[in-house]
Amino acid sequence: MNIQTIKHFFLSFLSHFSITVPIVYHLRDHRGDLISIFNRRGVRSAIVDIFDSQRKPIGRVEFDELKVIITFKGTVFTEDDSYPVTTEFLFEDADVKGLLHLSSFNNAITYHNSFRSMHNEVAKLDEPISTDTGKVALSLMTILYYVRWNSN
Repeated sequence: MNIQTIKHFFLSFLSHFSITVPIVYHLRDHRGDLISIFNRRGVRSAIVDIFDSQRKPIGRVEFDELKVIITFKGTVFTEDDSYPVTTEFLFEDADVKGLLHLSSFNNAITYHNSFRSMHNEVAKLDEPISTDTGKVALSLMTILYYVRWNSN
């Protein structure tokens, strides 16, 4: 980021603490094609709006910004349903019933031939990424990693 004004300095300073800066994030695949867009709004109670590649709203994530240091608790809303999210950052596991499962420890035995390192975290999405619910799940996974990375 090119810091030329006090506004850029302030946004750069806040971005090192958590996902507190209201910036638009683009999630792309390995070819560079846009999968989803999400942006954060709100001050204490964070709301992350999720859009598809045509900027149609497909979901949102709501969580309390001040309580994400050790535990992430929030709710994911899609067009069809809502999903409670609870994850402990110390153990790096998340199980959102019907949406996604992130785990470093409790993986199926079929994954062990592909991932031999104990430090690999395996994500299992319950819906394909081509669906809106799958895009929301992938965006949630990205948000969880981003918040975890910035809170350490």
